[in-house]
Amino acid sequence: MIVLDETYNRAGRFDIAASARMVFTSFSTALSYLQSFRVAVPLLAYFGLKLLILALYLNGISEPVSSFWALFVRGLDGENMSHYPVHLIVMQTILGRLEMVLGIVVHPAFQGATVLLIASAIRRQAPSLGGSFRETLRKYPRLVGVSLIMSILILAFVHIPSALLGDMRGVPGLIVPIAAVCAGLVVQAFFLYAMILILLEDRAIPGAIGESFRLAWNTIVTSLLLVGLPFILTLPVLLLGMKGDLIAFHLSPDFLVHVQIAGEIMILISTYLVIGGATVTFSRKRAAAEENRKE
Repeated sequence: MIVLDETYNRAGRFDIAASARMVFTSFSTALSYLQSFRVAVPLLAYFGLKLLILALYLNGISEPVSSFWALFVRGLDGENMSHYPVHLIVMQTILGRLEMVLGIVVHPAFQGATVLLIASAIRRQAPSLGGSFRETLRKYPRLVGVSLIMSILILAFVHIPSALLGDMRGVPGLIVPIAAVCAGLVVQAFFLYAMILILLEDRAIPGAIGESFRLAWNTIVTSLLLVGLPFILTLPVLLLGMKGDLIAFHLSPDFLVHVQIAGEIMILISTYLVIGGATVTFSRKRAAAEENRKE
């Protein structure tokens, strides 16, 4: 049984105040489910995988392993990678590009299991870790398909404007990347419910994306807040990482490792808030709609 909250009935499409209350209610509800440690296990496991990759990277800066890492940066070869502190300066770029691949192929399995565990908690059922992973793997191809489509669109919105306009200075040079990031967040907002629809309602990819777009548009402020607020958590560390060369030469190259780990922690928290907030919002909106149909 899903506990209904009038907040989920009242928020209109452009009602900022009601949408903000709904989002913070969803976040706090999702965080309360962490009282059951099993809910956190999938994302913690993925976090552990990323720390393992970081450890392999830091300990694999000699040939021939360094040549593999150099493939992720144009114009860099394995020999240059092996020189201190080059591998630390390019670390965020290399691991970020590897994360794009993992985010499409691997992350959906852990995200999906988290959605199902939270959905069980919403229905006040005992969450089953094994059952959640089995159900996620059964629908894994669809989850990867949605993840791939969303990633391609985000990459297009983020990178194409910069590539077309070139290296711009001054105010335009700030506006273009900010606008690109905002466009990426909008894409994420419209895909927000696609994975949930596949997992909880067994939708096919086209139906899941179409319904996700409809739900996101009908609750556009809510959907943007669900993806935008957690993203803000990652901004400070993201901006620090972009200044890796300055940190390396004016502070300490090794400090970049701490920045990378802090970034992974912020991404872990942000990811859980997005998944948890979206799942709670979706479930309670569906329950409220069902209740309205009965009246």
